[in-house]
Amino acid sequence: MLVTNLMGQTQTATNAAPDFRTLRVEYRKNLLGSLLEENYKYRDDLRIVERKLAACADYTGALRARNERHLIEQEVTAMEQEIPALGAQLQSLRHASLPDRIVLLPKDARLTGLSVEVSNNGISGWKPARSLAVWDMADLPPGGYEIYIAASSGSGGAANFILRETRYTLECPVKSCPETPMEKLYGTLRVSDGKGSLVLTVGHVDEAHSVRIHSVTLVPANR
Repeated sequence: MLVTNLMGQTQTATNAAPDFRTLRVEYRKNLLGSLLEENYKYRDDLRIVERKLAACADYTGALRARNERHLIEQEVTAMEQEIPALGAQLQSLRHASLPDRIVLLPKDARLTGLSVEVSNNGISGWKPARSLAVWDMADLPPGGYEIYIAASSGSGGAANFILRETRYTLECPVKSCPETPMEKLYGTLRVSDGKGSLVLTVGHVDEAHSVRIHSVTLVPANR
């Protein structure tokens, strides 16, 4: 099973052979988007020319402008249908190329009101409304991701953690942590903006300060 660190995913992808199929689909989607804007303008200009020629009683010219406009409108319709299809294909290709597990580690997080314990590499010092651990997402495809959190505690501490992205959140009630890190599945988080950040905070407290977070792992759903 392939395990990767999210912050290192871009570097890994850069060193690996490029996915030409994904590049080709993305290139065509962007190209059609640019051409579509040009065709919109050309179509509108043709409509103006057609009206002016008709007003000048140049019906032959007006007919030619109308026929050209109809051809452009057919191209516009075809592009408007193909672009969403290419977007869906691109998302599917990106999902297929994801690693089995995307692991977020303490060393890659931006911490507020928290620290990483050197002895066990766990994020500790959690307090409600004052503690944040933030990870940048490396252009993840939108979709559902199963969330696993590895936690430990020296005193069996517990806390209700909240993981959120741009739009969606997932509550992760960590209970009765063992002294050594234990990973547990807490549900599925929907990612709407794969270029944003993942933020881990703590809600109500039950010895949350003694809980250590060792990793947050995303597993693409429906694999």
